Amino acid sequence: MITGKKFVFVFFAFVIFFNFPACNSIESEDLYKKGMLFFEQEQYVLALQDFEQSIGLDSSNPQPYYFKSICNYRLEKYPEALIDINKAIALSPKNLEAYNERALILIKLGLKNEALIELNTLLNLNPNFGYAYLNRAVLLKDTGRLQEALIDCNKAIKILPDNHKAYFNRATLFKALKNYDAAIRDCNVAISLSNNLPEYYILKADIYILKNYNEEALQTLNKAIQLDTNSFEAYTALGNMHLKKNNYLDAIYLYDKALLINPNYLVALNNRAIAKHRVEDFAQALVDFDAGLSLDDQNFNFYFNRALVKSKSSDPGGAISDFSSALQINDKYALAYYCRAIQYLWEGDTISACNDLKSAKDFGFAVKSNAISLSCK
Repeated sequence: MITGKKFVFVFFAFVIFFNFPACNSIESEDLYKKGMLFFEQEQYVLALQDFEQSIGLDSSNPQPYYFKSICNYRLEKYPEALIDINKAIALSPKNLEAYNERALILIKLGLKNEALIELNTLLNLNPNFGYAYLNRAVLLKDTGRLQEALIDCNKAIKILPDNHKAYFNRATLFKALKNYDAAIRDCNVAISLSNNLPEYYILKADIYILKNYNEEALQTLNKAIQLDTNSFEAYTALGNMHLKKNNYLDAIYLYDKALLINPNYLVALNNRAIAKHRVEDFAQALVDFDAGLSLDDQNFNFYFNRALVKSKSSDPGGAISDFSSALQINDKYALAYYCRAIQYLWEGDTISACNDLKSAKDFGFAVKSNAISLSCK
């Protein structure tokens, strides 16, 4: 089963604290202020138009560049956002908030190493910049450096004790570290600070499920759905509960609801396919795995799980191909070698089967005495 959980990047956009020079043009200043009204109403396209006109009249003011960059970021126009934030920083190099935003843009552009360098530089300039610690924690978590990420989250919370996202992010770390009681405590704090965000309840429910507190999980997920009836993540989490209890048809029903809202949600696609596999609806399971791989062709779980379905569908060649694709992504997964060995044996390729059996053993798989192990003696 796949479970997905957000880890929130944080940036902010304040107006009054900037020590930027005043606009040389009154008209440019008026356009900037008009753009800020649209910005505060989250009408980013209209805000962009006013910021661009303001810059056209006075290109020496960093504020329109800064907020134009944020507009582009929120519109997912990341290359344009980077150009604007670079200009804002060139005009006002002491604006540390701009460096934080540039790090977030670099992350969206896939330049995570550059983003980490940016955040390190920012924290060297100001060791009390709480949002930079939060964002660096995200990067560290993504690379498996969980303890370092936890240290950064702790520093952020010390600086920003009322920031609900900081507690939510730390809860995801505690969950990854299997410290479930600490994770629930942080979820409760996050919810007490901001009780209208369904993702906080979903994370808490996920942890309850891991602790086998199913009734508490159900109540918490229902609260998430009350807050947002289109919460595909909440329906998926409910489906996961039923999948865990082998209630496959109920699970499929809930995954269907999730995927009606978001057809591209990989967690629901994978887990619905698993449920269909369990009820031996192999054809429809393959449809879901195919859909998932069309969205993410580097997803180990989809290849591995699709290979299992193909092995049940009397397609050993297809299963071998998918196990091989999975092992290209993770070449240390012992079970994949063992499962591929079985398919090689079905195909009459004893040499390849025995090579895979050896790899499975090398990576810690305990091979019991069976047809394949006897074939390789």
